[in-house]
Amino acid sequence: MKLMLDRMPQHPRAGLAPEELLKVAGFVRKDYITGKPGYTLAAALMFGYDTTIQSAAPGYKFDALLRRQDTERYDDRLTVRTNLIDAFDLLMGFVEKHLNDPFYMEGVTSVSLRSIIFRELVANIIAHREYTSAAPATMMIYRDRVEFKNPNVPHYHGRIDLNRFTPYPKNPTICRFMVQLGRYEELGSGVRKVNKYLPYYAPGAGKPIFEDGDMFSVTVPLGDAAKATGKPEVTPPVTHQSQLCSAYLAQRENSVAPKSANVSP
Repeated sequence: MKLMLDRMPQHPRAGLAPEELLKVAGFVRKDYITGKPGYTLAAALMFGYDTTIQSAAPGYKFDALLRRQDTERYDDRLTVRTNLIDAFDLLMGFVEKHLNDPFYMEGVTSVSLRSIIFRELVANIIAHREYTSAAPATMMIYRDRVEFKNPNVPHYHGRIDLNRFTPYPKNPTICRFMVQLGRYEELGSGVRKVNKYLPYYAPGAGKPIFEDGDMFSVTVPLGDAAKATGKPEVTPPVTHQSQLCSAYLAQRENSVAPKSANVSP
């Protein structure tokens, strides 16, 4: 509820009781065999305790890996098995930890290119993952690219052409609720935004690749944008300036010392 109010202080669903909110959002459905209402898998994934989620969807997992030095194993890893609201924040935290965020102005306002691009991609693997599959959804950060993969029920197979792309919701209840939370935007916005902003985030790196299939995959080239995540390039000149200052002070002390020694009492 707080996330809804942060996004829209006068949100129309802000006054609803929790149970009523779940019904309106589509997380409660009638079992047509027993005739009784019950919570859906989407409800467990969005709001459930970790134990509840693992019971309802044993294969559910997001795996985030950093593979810059050790490309066979990993340099850093985050495994996420919690509710989807917290999963979004954890995955974005991993992105912020390992990817740079260059300064960029849009009009008269500075915006975070990293947040715009990877917020869409993280939201995409959460909203469109096939949760009955035991295959994990992954986010892998390499030196020159970032790869996203998630199990999928494909609408069609092959590379997505932005000019002929027709978005198709895989988990409509989850998508709709993430829109209300401000974590997801209109259907298909991820493909368009990544294509629009990546040339500013990673100039000359190339275009992102979206492929639909049993595993939906996105490859985001980084090119020179990845260099800023290593040792800061300002370190050598700062160290050099420090050495020059130390040498100057030592020279000044040496030049002053003889003069003070010749001063008569």
